[in-house]
Amino acid sequence: MNIVIPFRNTCGEAELQMCVKLINKNMKSLFSSIYIIGDAINFQEENVVNIPVITQKYSKWLDSSFLLDYYIKNHNESEPFILFNDDFFITEKIGSHHLYNYYSGDLSKRILTTYVIEPKTNVRRLSTYGMNISHFIAHFGDYKNYEVHIPMIIEYPSVMRKAIEITKEFDCPALKRTYYMYLLEQYELEQSVKIQELPHDIKYGEPLRIMQYPYFSLTDTEFKAFEKDFKNILQSE
Repeated sequence: MNIVIPFRNTCGEAELQMCVKLINKNMKSLFSSIYIIGDAINFQEENVVNIPVITQKYSKWLDSSFLLDYYIKNHNESEPFILFNDDFFITEKIGSHHLYNYYSGDLSKRILTTYVIEPKTNVRRLSTYGMNISHFIAHFGDYKNYEVHIPMIIEYPSVMRKAIEITKEFDCPALKRTYYMYLLEQYELEQSVKIQELPHDIKYGEPLRIMQYPYFSLTDTEFKAFEKDFKNILQSE
């Protein structure tokens, strides 16, 4: 299978390059090529195929869905692939048994975590993401929530294209993953790998090897704090 990473360069290439380096180091036996679809990249890494695609620059999320659809449309729609985000890091060697399409509870549960506080008025309101989820639930129902920060095995690319089309009004790739899994009626073990959601008291600067999981996802700020540790992992055997 190929790995596919839709990429809009909104925060630089450091996260993406580290993601690719760790893929090459720790899961070589599981993929053929790493397709980076979207903005042109300025680095070279083993097994990478960069396909520059001009997007409408509507938003990072709408463009991400457009780029995913572009890849499927221009490749064999019956050929499975692994969908990655550019902020996912594999710190130990993994096998195929590590790859599942995890969900993180129901959408109605996820929406409770999306409220924000307006700094000027101190008013609590739903974020744009939360409003997308609310609209989705009203339109389709309360499905299992599949986040973008963990790889997803796209076993049926043509079904993913259908999910993208049906949910095109929603500016949220996670909801397209959610609808894809709904169409397949497949639900896997619940798990989240966002570092702040893992059951550890993580402090910046601590070695990442203390993690129980061989992979996880970080925010941009967290990535910068742990960048030195990633370099140490790359140099290890």
